[in-house]
Amino acid sequence: MSKEAISLIERRVIEAQIIVPLIIAFGKKVGLEQAKAIVQRNNEEASRDYGRRCAATVGSNTMADLAGEVASWGEGGVLEEDVLEHDERT
Repeated sequence: MSKEAISLIERRVIEAQIIVPLIIAFGKKVGLEQAKAIVQRNNEEASRDYGRRCAATVGSNTMADLAGEVASWGEGGVLEEDVLEHDERT
């Protein structure tokens, strides 16, 4: 069986299909707002970790590096982007 790589966006869709029912169930126990806050904090931490790993892999942490990483999320046509501005600060 061959493994085909999936894009980050496709992976996030799959993860959302799994996690949403868990958030709802957890929300019934501790309150939906608290459950969402916990998930938000976890997502922020995971995003920062992902950014650190990307920067370590590339060896730098510039806007150009970020633009290249974001562009890779849509590989396979799952995401299209329109770049409105691209310089050293944006």
